[in-house]
Amino acid sequence: MALKMPDGPSPAPPYLPLTERVLARLPGWRWPWMVAWSLLAGGPYYVTQLANPHAPYPGDGFVVTATFGALMSLWGAGMLTRRLGALLPGLAELLPDERDPGAIFGALGSRRWPLILTFLSSVAFEGADFVTAPSLVTAVRVPLIFIGTLAGITAMWVVGALLVATYRIGARRLALRPFYLDPGLGLKALGRLAFAGFIILIAFLGPVMVATAGDLRADIFMYGAVFGGVGLFFLSLSTLHAQAAAAKAERLAWARRLYGEALVPLESGADAGGLAARSASLLAAAEIERKVLAIPEWPIDDWIWRTIVAILIGASAGVAARAIGSGLAL
Repeated sequence: MALKMPDGPSPAPPYLPLTERVLARLPGWRWPWMVAWSLLAGGPYYVTQLANPHAPYPGDGFVVTATFGALMSLWGAGMLTRRLGALLPGLAELLPDERDPGAIFGALGSRRWPLILTFLSSVAFEGADFVTAPSLVTAVRVPLIFIGTLAGITAMWVVGALLVATYRIGARRLALRPFYLDPGLGLKALGRLAFAGFIILIAFLGPVMVATAGDLRADIFMYGAVFGGVGLFFLSLSTLHAQAAAAKAERLAWARRLYGEALVPLESGADAGGLAARSASLLAAAEIERKVLAIPEWPIDDWIWRTIVAILIGASAGVAARAIGSGLAL
């Protein structure tokens, strides 16, 4: 009897972001749609300023960086989704009792929260601009910028939900890979995915932060998002760190016990023949200990640490420069 194939495309995974769902429904090549969507993040400011020079205008720098940030957000949300899909088979090994590991990341696919957060952002910025300078052009740009801002807010939501899901995974009992097959115990792929999300967040917020320096509303939003993202990133990795550190300590104690058991007969005065017989055991135990000591306690690479330190120094310098500038202006 022939099997009947299901009709239509396969259902979207629960973690597919809102922006990816929208782009998947649009006809043709996705990049022109992404560029057009991105232009709505900054373009309406520029056009309405030409139509009405008295309308609130955040500056050319913001128009450029907001457009770039929206494009980066659309690309980043898709990239994270694809990397997450590739990670699921390895995640299934870490969570053998989990029937659907992808469901842990279901919050990434929320439709409600990106829309709510975009609405609140629009009220705080575009709504306030309209109240300050009510006109036809400031009214027209509100819905256009809402659509453009949705790209960045969705990406921020995706990164935040990804980091929270990473924290939740680390809080579960994981079936770690043997250290002699994988020094990272199978956790580094999760750590790299979390870092990729963190970098996407910094890449589109950083330029906008520079362009809006001096605007109190924007400063509060941008610095809150950046430092909040840093804190959430480390929090997300803290549970994986705890599991890796405990596994390393357990295996290190075992390796040193093996070394001690091989060394005891020699300490009791074994002859040359006994030394020769035990040398292989000593070398094997020493090699096991060396490999165990190489297990990283954090599921990220060394170059990632250097990148994070550079980001923190840059952000802190920005805060200090802003404070000094405000003090000199008084």
